[in-house]
Formats: sequence, structure tokens, C-alpha cells
Amino acid sequence: MIRRSPPNAPASPHYTSEPNLTSCPNNENLNITQRKRKRESDELGRMKKMMVDMKTMFEEFVLNQTQQNNKIDTLRMAIEEIRTQNAKIAIQNL
Repeated sequence: MIRRSPPNAPASPHYTSEPNLTSCPNNENLNITQRKRKRESDELGRMKKMMVDMKTMFEEFVLNQTQQNNKIDTLRMAIEEIRTQNAKIAIQNL
């Protein structure tokens, strides 16, 4: 079994791409810029329109589901009537 020694400690114990904000006393004279998201002036209007569009699509979806449910209920009732008629015919033919 080969025994190896641990790796040497790095010369600088602190590697990071972020600025060390604590290195400046009292955080004075920090020349740090922050990126802010650029927003268009009509973004609020577009968001309101999007919300209205989403609400309209949801209402159409609910209406469509209701119509489909009504069709399914009609088919189910027709099938039950046919089953009842078949049962009556089967009893008469015995």
C-alpha cells in the first residue's frame, strides 16, 4: 500500500471571483457596479395584456370542458338506454 502525503496548502487560502467586501475598512470607497435589468416602458401594459389573454384562454378552456362533459353525459345516457332496451329484449326472448 502506497502512502501519500496530503496536497500542499494553496498560497492564497481564499479563491473566489466575487469581491472581498470585508477587506475595505467600513466598506468605504467601494467601486462596485450592480447590473440592473433593463425594463421597457410598456412592460406593465404587456403584462396586463398577457394576464387578460391568459384569463380569456382559461375561460374558453372551461367552456370547452363543460361542452365536452355535456356530450359525454349525453352519450352515457344513450348507452344506458340501449343497455336497458337490450336487457328487456333479452328477457322477452327467453
